[in-house]
Amino acid sequence: MRSSATSPYGHLRQYVLSKSLDAVAVPDELVVKINPVAVGAGVPLFDGPYSPQRYTVVSGKVYDSGVTVLTYARRD
Repeated sequence: MRSSATSPYGHLRQYVLSKSLDAVAVPDELVVKINPVAVGAGVPLFDGPYSPQRYTVVSGKVYDSGVTVLTYARRD
């Protein structure tokens, strides 16, 4: 699916995952951006059957705005 919107993260390598991980391989790395704003019930990150995967934090940065970016690596 193509979009005419320009990515604000064009300088980063990006992958788009399905909400359902059963259709794709389990990612080796997750980069999660946490924005400290409560906006309601929210949307689940993944959907589908429960299949827990273990990840370890490998780096993190907290910005002056309160935004936190965490990088996780999958445990084997």
